[in-house]
Amino acid sequence: MKGKVLDKGTSQPIPNVQIILIDETGEYVENGEGYVGTETNTKGEYTFDLSPGLYLSFQAPGYQTVMKGYPDLVKSGTVKLEDGSGTALTKSEVNAFIKDSRKITTGQWMIGVGIGLFVIVIILIIAKKLGWF
Repeated sequence: MKGKVLDKGTSQPIPNVQIILIDETGEYVENGEGYVGTETNTKGEYTFDLSPGLYLSFQAPGYQTVMKGYPDLVKSGTVKLEDGSGTALTKSEVNAFIKDSRKITTGQWMIGVGIGLFVIVIILIIAKKLGWF
């Protein structure tokens, strides 16, 4: 996925933003060389291979750290940062974000139930035509 990091107030690109991968348990992902991540270029652009269930932390001096998950970044790779301290997120902040991102909205639940009922009706119609009951 490709994206861009912008200043929320000015819409100007932010270079050198640290982007760090966070797993589904809320831990920063590490390899033998340190955290798995990347950095924005001078135009605020980044490229990252992100899978469902994973998250990215966007950190830059002078800005609030932002965390985004797979679905949000697929919709739009643009991330806007606000003025702030630039400190890393605490474990409890990361876990709260992950918990909130996994909540299913009422609309999503109703669509799932509707599709499930539709499939059951189709199966029953086919079963009746085949003489199974």
